[in-house]
Amino acid sequence: LSVDIKNIVDTELCQDITKTVCTEVIDPVDNEICLIVYEPKVIKTSKTTLEVTFGKKCLRQMLTVCQPAKIGYGHKPDFSHNYCKEIAQDTCFNFPIVTIK
Repeated sequence: LSVDIKNIVDTELCQDITKTVCTEVIDPVDNEICLIVYEPKVIKTSKTTLEVTFGKKCLRQMLTVCQPAKIGYGHKPDFSHNYCKEIAQDTCFNFPIVTIK
């Protein structure tokens, strides 16, 4: 029987550490600044006053309206009869009327 013997030895292990060092520098720079000044100006002009009112207009159109065929318990579909009729439908809208005062 043979037994391996291990010796424990202290050794020094060094590692390089990198450190970033920042510095602040104030560097004055000349800048050109432009300034625009507005002043009021009086000009004679003519004026126009408008009045806006609204009118109402209606258009009538005829629509075909059909009833569904009777289908269900005790009823056979009957497509031979025409269950349609025409009805009038009015579509109304407002429109502007401009008048000069």
